[in-house]
Amino acid sequence: MGRIKEEAWIEKCTVHHEGKGTPNIYYNVFADGEQLCEISYDRLIAIRNLINQIEMVKEGGQK
Repeated sequence: MGRIKEEAWIEKCTVHHEGKGTPNIYYNVFADGEQLCEISYDRLIAIRNLINQIEMVKEGGQK
């Protein structure tokens, strides 16, 4: 997978359901000007944690 040409960003999307007190919150992920996926907050945090683990392994391997 190559590097993206433009910066990536996320956009918060709130979905209100009739009869439900709390809305569902999702995040749309964009890169290179197009939407890649829609993910929940929990999955977004899980991805962040995986990236942190990968960075730690990379730093440990370079020493």
